[in-house]
Amino acid sequence: MCSAASTNGSSGASSFALELLGIAKAYGAIEVLHGVDLRVRVGSIHALVGANGAGKSTLLKVAVGATAATAGRVLVNSHERHFASPFEARKAGIGMVFQERSLVPELSTVDNIFLNGEAKRVGLIRGPPHSSPGSKQSRFSMTPTPQSVGKEASARFRFY
Repeated sequence: MCSAASTNGSSGASSFALELLGIAKAYGAIEVLHGVDLRVRVGSIHALVGANGAGKSTLLKVAVGATAATAGRVLVNSHERHFASPFEARKAGIGMVFQERSLVPELSTVDNIFLNGEAKRVGLIRGPPHSSPGSKQSRFSMTPTPQSVGKEASARFRFY
């Protein structure tokens, strides 16, 4: 896995929403990540691309607390964090759509992406679902459309 960073060359406070610094992960004697750095600038979109087995999913699982790193630091808005779970990371604004995720066929594309991210209070869902007008879907441009129901999405857009 190679290092990736986008820097602005300016000094002062960090403008990175997420920084993974010197991340290492080993499963027994097998080291799958070795000193990986990744910086994600506030408001940016990144693609993490590599061959199967390169460590992409492992790195992101470290970022969201689904897997503990052997070494390294995770910073969110310049503050070191140690997430115990993806739920804890999501509360801090860091999320991941896991590649193993399955669709709920009756839900829209956006509702599937944000599944289990509904606003809740004492176990009850508050407010309209994500697919309502003016919601998070307006930030996305995708095919199928955000309103498409999961069972209507072609196989290449499904999560299995």
